[in-house]
Amino acid sequence: MSRVLLDCDGVMSDFTGYCLDIIEDSFGRRYTPEDVTQWNFGNLLKSPGESATFWAQLKLAGVAAALAPIVDSDGIGPAEAVRAIRDRGYSVYVVTSPMSDNPTWGYEREEWLRRVAGVERSNVLQTPAKHVVAGNFLVDDNQDNIAAWSRGMASVGLGPSAVGLLQDAAYNREFAAFSGVASEVTAVRVFRWADVFRAIEAYS
Repeated sequence: MSRVLLDCDGVMSDFTGYCLDIIEDSFGRRYTPEDVTQWNFGNLLKSPGESATFWAQLKLAGVAAALAPIVDSDGIGPAEAVRAIRDRGYSVYVVTSPMSDNPTWGYEREEWLRRVAGVERSNVLQTPAKHVVAGNFLVDDNQDNIAAWSRGMASVGLGPSAVGLLQDAAYNREFAAFSGVASEVTAVRVFRWADVFRAIEAYS
């Protein structure tokens, strides 16, 4: 098995930026990604009414299709990253949690990945159960996904060859010690695609 698993939101698509635009348009407050210190934007939504308005807009058709690609400080975006990983001899699969309350999300997500990243539908898995998907590497911005996947790989004997790569974000900085990750599994914080490429080369 030579397989790299990529999350989409927060790794390839700028879900955070889209959500910050919703908050600004709806409530008149402008934040930056560094202000998002809680998963699901809990620290930025000031009332249950704001939360309801915010999440209602994410259920609308067209959201997944409208997300901007993330381009890192080296100018590397999703398509370039996928090609670079494949050039290193790895298959690329996108493993992404679906937004089940949005009826068009799944189709839009697959089309976005095909159009923007060059990943075909056959290589896209939309599931919250990332911990059951085997791979050599998982790149994800959610520390809980990294921890669960690492434990899952260890439980089936893949721990020594499985490396979790946590995409740095303000909301996962407290995960610096990688607490909860099985000791036999390596986890590394990454800041840009060059860090991902170096990790793949170092742990291959």
